[in-house]
Amino acid sequence: MNAPLRRQKFLRALVLAGALAFPAPLPAASRAAQEQLAERLFSHVDPVPHLRLEISEDDLDVLRGSRSAKNSRNSAARPEVSVTVREGTNVFRQVALHLKGAAGSFQPVDSKPALTLHFDETVKGQRFHGLEKISLNNSWQDPTYMCEHLGRTAFTAAGLPVPRVTHATVSLNGRRLGLYVLVEGWNKQFLRRHFRDPEGALFEPPFRVDLPGPMDLKSGDAADGARALAALNAALDEESPSARWTALGHTLDRDRFMTGLAVEVLLNHWDGYARNQNNFRLFHDRSSNRILFLPHGLDQLFGLRRPETEMPLLPEFRGRAAQVVMETRAGQRQIFERAGWLLTNVSRAEPLTAEVRRLEGRIRPALADTPAARAQFDAQVPLLLRRITDRHARLLEELSTADGAQLFLRTNTARLGGWNFRRGNRSPDVPTATRETLSIPGGATARGRWETTLLLEPGHYRFAAQAEITGLPTRMAGHTAVLALRGTAGRDARQVFIADGQTNLTHTFTLGAARVVTLSCEFYSRAGLASYDHSSLQLARTDE
Repeated sequence: MNAPLRRQKFLRALVLAGALAFPAPLPAASRAAQEQLAERLFSHVDPVPHLRLEISEDDLDVLRGSRSAKNSRNSAARPEVSVTVREGTNVFRQVALHLKGAAGSFQPVDSKPALTLHFDETVKGQRFHGLEKISLNNSWQDPTYMCEHLGRTAFTAAGLPVPRVTHATVSLNGRRLGLYVLVEGWNKQFLRRHFRDPEGALFEPPFRVDLPGPMDLKSGDAADGARALAALNAALDEESPSARWTALGHTLDRDRFMTGLAVEVLLNHWDGYARNQNNFRLFHDRSSNRILFLPHGLDQLFGLRRPETEMPLLPEFRGRAAQVVMETRAGQRQIFERAGWLLTNVSRAEPLTAEVRRLEGRIRPALADTPAARAQFDAQVPLLLRRITDRHARLLEELSTADGAQLFLRTNTARLGGWNFRRGNRSPDVPTATRETLSIPGGATARGRWETTLLLEPGHYRFAAQAEITGLPTRMAGHTAVLALRGTAGRDARQVFIADGQTNLTHTFTLGAARVVTLSCEFYSRAGLASYDHSSLQLARTDE
């Protein structure tokens, strides 16, 4: 037998062996049929599925070299391996897998890793319940396993495209990892559901990178996407606020962007784009030639894990695009309008708490094999219910005073209302507010503050208050009590006490552009009680 013939027979044998080991997938179902399968998965009508992952020891060693993407780009930090996934009698072979997560959620493979799985990367046409790609989020920062679902439900109801979520339990080589949040993948299959042209550029920013920084292209037309990003950055650089607002109307899906800002605020999504320049994707919608901001990473809502991060109705935005729109009168007006509509139509407390109760009945049985996670779940669900209800009530109160904030822009002096108490570490938790006073009790290394937030025009301002400290012991063992007025601009006003007394405090500041300003009345002391005279809390515009 000549050499070419031997090579030909050898190649046929390899093909045959591969076909026997990995049967060719059935022809892909129609997109409509695939979508029906996916819809059922995300409808929560079936029991929580269990996924059994099988990874070779060599590939486990590869994954052990994976690291968090905090300060690095995902692609450089996340090696990919091929695994087998079993769900009941279904077997999915040669599934591409890599570890996922950033600073807060990344866990090594020998712990409870967050995972991304591509089912059709090698075996074309292979689908998991109609899906080409899924993520398994370890919910490391959300012991209720509910925030992703609640957040995505709210964004969807508000008209913003977001991947869908459900739950799954997972084991790895026989080791039970516990409950996961199963998330639809960011890919063209997802884009096709929401946009007429899924070939637009989809960008994923590196960790905590904002515009105009580099964006990683995940799919779509790179050239068109680069031009769209350049146009958006040019619009953000326009000299005057009104020119920026007009230019953004041609480069940014401004309507949905403003809605997204409002939803982030209502959900207290402090780790999103608006407040933390994090957890977002950018998509160039070629049919409108505009950029969309799409939300991501919704596992820390309602201040469940970090109550000190709770946002007021008008927070200080850090995302560049959010800052720019809030410098315009049109943007300021729209954030009020969107927040008011969403608060009464989309983000109401009763439907959200009812959904928590529904999910509670589905999730609790899935935690039966992980007692520690079950205990955390049982402790945190009541807290989540309370924080949803409290946040809705607080925002309704703030919204009712929002007109006052706007009216202040046309007057020279205003009495300040809309105060909300904020706790520091080990701070007092029994403050009181009456028509006469705002009080803050002292305690061991305690620090507490009352805050209010306003939209202010450019100019010079004076924030004034009259306060009194009572109940200080004769000897403070070298420690002092401090009253302070603070703002997000200007130098703080402070007064130190070693005995009971009264004081008048004045905090002055200057704004070069219209912005959201947070003002606070503070007290920190190991003992005593601070009382701020409510009628004295005033803000005056002092421009000559």
